Amino acid sequence: MNGKMRRDRIFFSPKDVALYRVRKRLVAIMAILLCVFTIATASVYYVTEQHSYLENMKMANENMVRQIGVTYEMIIRYIKDSIIKTILYENDAFMLSMDERNTYDGKMDILNSLTSLSAMSEFIHSAYLYFPDSETVYSSYGAPGTVTPFNLFWDQEVFSQMAEEGNYTLNPRLLPIQSNALDINNLPLVISMVVSVPLGDTQCTSCLAVNINAGNIYSSVFRYLQLSQEVVFFIYDDDSIIYHKDRTKIFSTLKEAVYDEADSSHIVSVYASSFLNWNFVVETAIQPSQSAPLHFIKLITAILMLLLIGGIVLVQRSTLPFKRMARDAREMRWKDFLTAKGTPSLEQYPLLGADLALKECEQYAAVTVMQWDGEMRANACQEWLVQAMNSAIADEKIVYRMISLNHQSLCLIIGFTQKKDPATCEKELQLLCNHFLDHSNNDLSNELCCAISTLKETVDQIHEAYKETLTVSNYHYAFDSPVMLYSQIRENGEPYEYPVEAERQLINNLVIGNNEACFLFCQRILQSFSKAPYTLDDTEINKNIYLLQSDILRHLMSLPMPLKIDADIKYEDCRSMRELQAKMERFLQDILEKVNAKDHDGRLVLYSAIIDYIDRNYANSDFGLAQMADSFNLNRNYVGQIVKEITGRSFSEHLTDKRIHKSKELLENESFTVNEIAAQVGFSYSYYFIRKFKQMEGITPGQYRESCRRPQ
Repeated sequence: MNGKMRRDRIFFSPKDVALYRVRKRLVAIMAILLCVFTIATASVYYVTEQHSYLENMKMANENMVRQIGVTYEMIIRYIKDSIIKTILYENDAFMLSMDERNTYDGKMDILNSLTSLSAMSEFIHSAYLYFPDSETVYSSYGAPGTVTPFNLFWDQEVFSQMAEEGNYTLNPRLLPIQSNALDINNLPLVISMVVSVPLGDTQCTSCLAVNINAGNIYSSVFRYLQLSQEVVFFIYDDDSIIYHKDRTKIFSTLKEAVYDEADSSHIVSVYASSFLNWNFVVETAIQPSQSAPLHFIKLITAILMLLLIGGIVLVQRSTLPFKRMARDAREMRWKDFLTAKGTPSLEQYPLLGADLALKECEQYAAVTVMQWDGEMRANACQEWLVQAMNSAIADEKIVYRMISLNHQSLCLIIGFTQKKDPATCEKELQLLCNHFLDHSNNDLSNELCCAISTLKETVDQIHEAYKETLTVSNYHYAFDSPVMLYSQIRENGEPYEYPVEAERQLINNLVIGNNEACFLFCQRILQSFSKAPYTLDDTEINKNIYLLQSDILRHLMSLPMPLKIDADIKYEDCRSMRELQAKMERFLQDILEKVNAKDHDGRLVLYSAIIDYIDRNYANSDFGLAQMADSFNLNRNYVGQIVKEITGRSFSEHLTDKRIHKSKELLENESFTVNEIAAQVGFSYSYYFIRKFKQMEGITPGQYRESCRRPQ
């Protein structure tokens, strides 16, 4: 007793207080030194960071403009090669003679070819085919295309250099579409490629112009390279801008539209394309938030804030040992009180008796939270339990204490500050348990269960309440949820009577492979556990299940064809009656599958034996279904079902057919009379034979014999 008293006491001596003050001063000195070190480090950073940042920005900008220029070259080169390949190898419509072009089919062939060429790539806007000999222009623009005299064609500019150059490329230009011609934002910006096309065997040539949509190339390049739309990008040729995201700057001079080289707030990179004879420019603004001075100020502010927070945390943590000592001592005393033998009193534990908030409650209950497998992470579990409890308790009418008992269980001591009806309190506790089970860690939510005791009137009875939670933890099968109540346990009643008849019927149906009946009787056996006069605990139910499994296996081993069944099933790992039923049904399903497989092999042998038996005995006048069933030791209805399954006819129909078929063979031989033949094939009366013969063949046996005598 004295030893327990000494462990309950926590001494705060002057020496402890002085040590606490020294720690606070050390924390303050360390904070000042860290601030000085941070300022010195930040000053060095200020000298070197700006130059490094600008160099990295320039390098990134140069790589960006180079990637854009190379991608443009690849796209335009690919389109140009595809156009030439199409002209040379894949399309004869461009080489039709004038007479062929004047026909309707010829015109449609040319327009369809131009449309196919326009659809070859997402970057092609439209295509024209100009025939100088007929002064006619075919265009894919519009649906289904147009045929226009050259003097009326709205884009004559594209063929302006045809006389001087056979193949050429026009720089980006605004396509002069007739509608909305005055609105520059509605006009497509295109790059026109013009190629000469020979006309068959003549000396004449046609001229194919393909318009490439520069806007589509711009969008695709930016999307492919995943560039920000805030990047300023343009293309210029000589001293004129030929492409810019801002349409108002297209075709303006370079000095009018671009950057001031002396402006240090921008980084400009240029890539000169020898293939396209264009210059690609990327202009990137140095964001104010990324400039070195402001970055330096933010860094200093962040570091000082971190130091301040760190100092506060250190001061707080310096007092944690004292708080932890008190908490551990109190938790240890609660654990000793709950697990003590006999009927302990709270007066024996002074540290617990000082808990006035709990002692002033009107009613008490214990809730034990347990984990099935593995070790409960005590700290993490306590954290989410505290959070769940605090969020669930909206008022101050409930007081709780949490005690870690071992690696697999925690105990919550619940105190109600106002007296309530026991049923109401139990409902509140159920809702509370469901709440923190729903808010538990996903890794633990399926592993936890809660046991709730009955209400107690005094704080000394908390020990008894905890014992009740341990008792109810042995009755998982009796509850459909992980929340178990001691008040629902029936501990007294008549002895439990095991359903022997249901077990016998289950085994009989297993032997014949009746799935539905097996699962029905299995369910009846399991239901008998919950209908017992008193609540069966998990151990007793598992014991009955193992005995049932042993009886089933022993009976199966006594069969003529014994089955090999895997019986290594651990029912004690089940957490609910549903799991137990699922395991039992899997065990029965395994047996049923093997029984049915064995039954299928044996049935083939039985079918063959039955047909052979009929073939050997059908001529006996006393042969019938009952005699054959007795010979095979089977039910006559079952034998009749087998015959119908094999032959598609009933037993009597199959037997009569066999006899009539044999009689026809004997009637062809005139050595026997009709009466003798009837007796030989199994008919006791000749008139019955004659009637059946005529019923099946349509003529009498005598008429059949006469038909056999006639020459064929």
